Amino acid sequence: MPDRWEVLRAMFPVSGNVLEVGPLARGVAPRRDGYAVTIVDHSDAAGLRAKYLEDSNVDTSLIEDVDYVWDGRTIDELSDRPGSFDAVIASHVIEHVPDMVGFLQACERLLAPTGALVLAVPDHRRCFDVTRPLSSVGSILQAHVEGRTTHPAGTAYDNIAFKATLDGAIGWHKDARGRPAPIHSFAEAHVAFEVARDHPDRYVDYHAWVFCPSSFRLAIQELYTMGLIGLRERTTAPGDGNEFYVALARDGAGPGLTP
Repeated sequence: MPDRWEVLRAMFPVSGNVLEVGPLARGVAPRRDGYAVTIVDHSDAAGLRAKYLEDSNVDTSLIEDVDYVWDGRTIDELSDRPGSFDAVIASHVIEHVPDMVGFLQACERLLAPTGALVLAVPDHRRCFDVTRPLSSVGSILQAHVEGRTTHPAGTAYDNIAFKATLDGAIGWHKDARGRPAPIHSFAEAHVAFEVARDHPDRYVDYHAWVFCPSSFRLAIQELYTMGLIGLRERTTAPGDGNEFYVALARDGAGPGLTP
């Protein structure tokens, strides 16, 4: 099986204009490899390098200059370049956004007519979300109706109460076997719930959404059928590890699934 970089890079044109969201030091389309990339992240490059300086999992020398620092606006409002990107890339981003429909709509507005939204999405069967229930389309719709910009208290609780490891790892290979072990106590989850409840306008980073490949593909198809997004599945690919890959586009044929 090709590695993740080959799979993701095959989903968009090498010579196109690319916007990448939150690449940190693991950009799919880095400038050093010749890509014409615009970068959005939650801090500028200096701030990111300082934040992750002591993190052995992050090679801070690979963090590239950030063009737009996220300030709470949608990414299309932030960059103000509608229809100008051949690809928007978001690796392990969509599961974090409070309003998934709003994020998809913003990405769609940034794409050129034949452009693709390229996603790497955690597979809950192989990561710390393994004991959490899959996200329903109804919950995705409710978040959009509310226009969420932060995570509700229930999401905070679920992230802490059900976070688990397998042999000490928060993500694992498809062939891994064993019994997941909880990381936190329910008492810690209660505290997280109360903090989020008492500070509803404070953003704390959590996984808002939990998917396996089939549940994500069906959710996208349902959102398209409802007219909330104009993007459909163009291609999808499994991963050996704790993620799967999807490209969405206006010309996508969809998954061949009926909601």
